Amino acid sequence: MAKNDAGRQLTICGIGASASSHVVSRLRCFAALGHRVYLVDSEDRQIEGLEVIVPPVRLCQESRVIAGLDRLSRRWLRRRLPGLTTLSLLLLPLIIRHLSADLVHIHYAYSYWAWMAATLTRLPIVVSVMGGDILFDEQGRPTARGRRLTLALLGRASLVTAKSEHLRHELIRLGLAEERTMTLKWGVDRQLFQRRETSELRRDLGLAPSQPVIFSPRMMQPFYNIELLIEAMPHVLGQHPAAVLLLSEHQADAQYRRQLVALISRLDLTNNVKLIGDLKHEEMALWYSLATVAIAIPPSDGLPQSLLEAMACETPNILSRLARYNETVEHGVSAWMVELTPPAIAAGISRLLADQQLCFELRKNGLAIVDRLSTFESEVLRVASAYEKMLTEEPPRLGWLERQRQRIGTILEFMS
Repeated sequence: MAKNDAGRQLTICGIGASASSHVVSRLRCFAALGHRVYLVDSEDRQIEGLEVIVPPVRLCQESRVIAGLDRLSRRWLRRRLPGLTTLSLLLLPLIIRHLSADLVHIHYAYSYWAWMAATLTRLPIVVSVMGGDILFDEQGRPTARGRRLTLALLGRASLVTAKSEHLRHELIRLGLAEERTMTLKWGVDRQLFQRRETSELRRDLGLAPSQPVIFSPRMMQPFYNIELLIEAMPHVLGQHPAAVLLLSEHQADAQYRRQLVALISRLDLTNNVKLIGDLKHEEMALWYSLATVAIAIPPSDGLPQSLLEAMACETPNILSRLARYNETVEHGVSAWMVELTPPAIAAGISRLLADQQLCFELRKNGLAIVDRLSTFESEVLRVASAYEKMLTEEPPRLGWLERQRQRIGTILEFMS
């Protein structure tokens, strides 16, 4: 992305998971525009184009007292949540001020880091919601205090972006003013996500040139119903005995992974279901291109980036039958939707593996949708313009006592 020479250089403090390729790719694009970008997270990672700040590492290096307090808090709380301490949370506002940030951009609203960063009400705050952070009754098990802190964060944000109209309407339903919301699909990096040659990858995996491949790109966690995909495979193999299911192990839940491995063994599927590791973001286009179909079947969703990425690589998608997907794709035209049972999933997979004309139509129409959507680069420029606009406005302010009350509430939520 070309540098933006027209606007002034901003210092942007990103709050989010450094393990998320989506968070990293978005923030890295602002760095490419010439802005100074930090990412605050509990895990220390080397990321090209970004400086990852792990509170309270910087202050620990400058103060023996703070370093000692940090060691004590880590020892006390290590069984609660490793890598995150009460001291880290308390020092986060100081860290952000130490960076001389112009604004804070939070990715995922339901988190301790986000709640604590929101106490810096003197800085403009942008929040990009992902789905699970505001779909309280559909995903996860939010506490009452967690809901309140998330709503308080959203209420103080200058701008809240959502990946779909469904999520934007949910924000409005939660009480946000419409003018403070923006539908931002983020689009796809078309230089990265396009159809690739996969003959070498096929050889490396021991796959025949025409062997059907079903690819699961989402996280290996119980929410994504990976066990249903495995349970569907015996039905698929009855019609397509050479088919193979490839499972990404991205952010794998260790216990769930063990359960899946046991299920694969119990169903005698070791030759047809393969775990392929934690794939790198820059490699995903190759795996989408390898796949005959990509499949993701969570019970709830916003607008998954994997859907757009697969369509950009001309790979048909099988999805859960969620009405909210209809604002982007249509069943039987640009994607195939199934009920969440192994027989229904198997029927959908078998239909696409058997019907080349249908797959051709899904590929063609899916690619057309990606072409109509804003590109990743243009969406980043929209946010950059919003940054500039926010900095000309007076952000909401809270008194010192109110900020301390909110910080204490966040700490109590962490310890509860």
